[in-house]
Amino acid sequence: MSWRCFKRCGRRTLQTFALAFCFIGFYAIFSAPKPATIHQKGHKGMMAGAFIGNIVNNDTDPFALYKSFGRKDWHDYESMKRDALRQGLGEGGKPVIVAVSEFKKLRVSFRNSYP
Repeated sequence: MSWRCFKRCGRRTLQTFALAFCFIGFYAIFSAPKPATIHQKGHKGMMAGAFIGNIVNNDTDPFALYKSFGRKDWHDYESMKRDALRQGLGEGGKPVIVAVSEFKKLRVSFRNSYP
């Protein structure tokens, strides 16, 4: 076989074979038979993707243990009071217009802070 033809159009031939290999690979991956699922979709015993079995059939609440704990207030009221008492630019949601000279100082300091 003469390699002259391959030298002239070798790159295009290689690209064609690579593209064909990709198409054949994708076809093989996506047309492969799918494994059978253990549980059917929409099954009555499924909850959030986990099989909880006969609990649903017995009409018992799987979260009854956790419902007896009550609610917890996660707010930090002391921190909220301190934030409400703060005074200054931009505190309490008030808009602030920064002067051009201050803005330039901030930009320079931010630029110089990184080594």
